[in-house]
Amino acid sequence: MQHRNRLYRYNLPKDDFLNKKYDVKLAYGELTEKGVDQMLRIVGRELGRTDVFLDVGSGAGKVVIDVYLSTDVKKAIGVEIMKHRYDMSVYIKDALSRLYTDEENIIFHYGNILEMDCVEDATVVLMDCITWDHELCDKIVAMMKPGTIVIHNKKNLALSIKSTVEHDIETTWNKKAKFYKSIV
Repeated sequence: MQHRNRLYRYNLPKDDFLNKKYDVKLAYGELTEKGVDQMLRIVGRELGRTDVFLDVGSGAGKVVIDVYLSTDVKKAIGVEIMKHRYDMSVYIKDALSRLYTDEENIIFHYGNILEMDCVEDATVVLMDCITWDHELCDKIVAMMKPGTIVIHNKKNLALSIKSTVEHDIETTWNKKAKFYKSIV
């Protein structure tokens, strides 16, 4: 996976300046290379040409690009609500464009996931949602089709689905962050 040497060298600037400017507490972290491999194993099957991968809160987009280049998914989509993170994902995608010829299948959206129609297409969804409230998680899950596999780090993600056994996934904030697999 030659793309990883280039992909994972890109980093977002710290959110400290935004925290001070807007008097908010933003949290940001992402799966590492190893974490992406662990997540794909947790999915429990190979991702193929009928699969659409969706990362809700995709940040710099590295997981989206890595999943697309490491598997046979039809499409990999990232949705990010923070403009500077979305901009970084587009920058990284453009910077790595020589690694793929079908860049229209790597898609980044800026905005509110609840206002987008890409959720219905997803067969595998990553939600790094530990700080999100249950109402938001319920709304996102309600947009998914039955059978969608959700990898998430909120133990009781939504009222409509049950979480499975804990899995350790390496992230930038914890070498053994707890994630769960659920099926809608």
